[in-house]
Amino acid sequence: MTALTFLQLASNKLTGSIPASYSQLSLGVVNFYDNRLTGTIPQDMYFDQRDLAYLILSQNQFSGPLPVIKRQSALLYLYLDSNMFEGTIPQIYFEQDGLELLSVSDNLLTGTIPEQLRALTRLAYFYGSDNSFTGTIPLGVSTLRDMQEFLVDGNKLSGRIPSQFGQFEVLTTLSLAKNQLSGSIPSELGNIDVLITLNVSSNEITGTIPSSFSMLTALAVLDVSNTNIVDGLEQTYCAQATLTTSITADCLGNSSSSVTCTCCSTCCNDNGCEVDLFSTCEARSSEFEKATDRGTTCECQDQGAKMSCTDTACESCNLDNSICVASTDYGYTLDQVTGETLSFRNVLQYTKGRNETIVFTKYSNESNCELEVGGEKCISCVVLYCASSQQGFQIDCSNLPDGPILHTCWNKEDAGYLEAFYLADLASVNGCPPVFVDLRAGND
Repeated sequence: MTALTFLQLASNKLTGSIPASYSQLSLGVVNFYDNRLTGTIPQDMYFDQRDLAYLILSQNQFSGPLPVIKRQSALLYLYLDSNMFEGTIPQIYFEQDGLELLSVSDNLLTGTIPEQLRALTRLAYFYGSDNSFTGTIPLGVSTLRDMQEFLVDGNKLSGRIPSQFGQFEVLTTLSLAKNQLSGSIPSELGNIDVLITLNVSSNEITGTIPSSFSMLTALAVLDVSNTNIVDGLEQTYCAQATLTTSITADCLGNSSSSVTCTCCSTCCNDNGCEVDLFSTCEARSSEFEKATDRGTTCECQDQGAKMSCTDTACESCNLDNSICVASTDYGYTLDQVTGETLSFRNVLQYTKGRNETIVFTKYSNESNCELEVGGEKCISCVVLYCASSQQGFQIDCSNLPDGPILHTCWNKEDAGYLEAFYLADLASVNGCPPVFVDLRAGND
């Protein structure tokens, strides 16, 4: 038994606690994802695990302090999210030279996000959402040159958004929503030319949208709703000949502020938000949201770039009208008696720029799904539920070249669909916008 190095027990409905005897194993991978395990993690459980590279304890019911790990271990990915861990982030976590991912979202953690986070020089993904972190956002994070996703929404953070964040070179996702941040949005964020998602909603931010944001050509999602932003969207975005950003703002007006935005795909006020499907299609040629009767057709064209969706297929065309992605075999298998969804399958064929096929399959009675790219399966695909009780997905394609780790709850507030162009940062071929496929419950 001591020769065991790979322990994969994900999604098995396991109960109870992790046996203390497991501390005697020399493991490289530990995966207890999506079970019903409880109790505290013994402080010596992973303290002597020198070769441990992947520790995945997400989606369980663990409590007590976060587990202690060996100093300067081989750890690369540390998933501890969606549990009931309490306390603060242990100092020893910042003594892991090779750590690339640290996920502690959706726990009961308190204290600050330590400035020592900057010591993790290879860190590319930090997920600290939905805890009770206080204090300010650590300035030293901006020195992490490999940082791609930084998500700390749903906490009690205060102070300003650091202007130093403009130094990030490969950051694609920045989510600071649902905190107590104040001040204006730094113009320096306009320097992050690979930024895809920026969410600063539900904060006390004031001022205008920086004109430098017009340089963010990769920005696909911008959410500044439920803030005190009063100007800048019309000038920075709506005046553009071609808009590729889906914008959510307080363009319906609220008790504290209102902003003019004729090109916003979603407009909000104190009572909620309204989605303008036509504006979404017209602005981005990229998002398609099926009506509940499955009879909606959405088509738009802008300077030769076109997105067309029907009930069972979507396609996105390049500037020269050549198809760059086609969604085929998009449909549900239904129970002929009850009408319930038995399975969903979607095949996406990239015909320009990437030449590969993505196949997504989900069976309604299972929490697992399958994602296959170019004939190779991703490590994992799991259906989960976001804080809003909407369906979301957690996908790990890190076993594929440039394959991402995607959590739709982090990228969309009410994530109900799989981001079918899962490599959003690589999917942008000139004039070829992404396609999003709706998988929400009730649309079957």
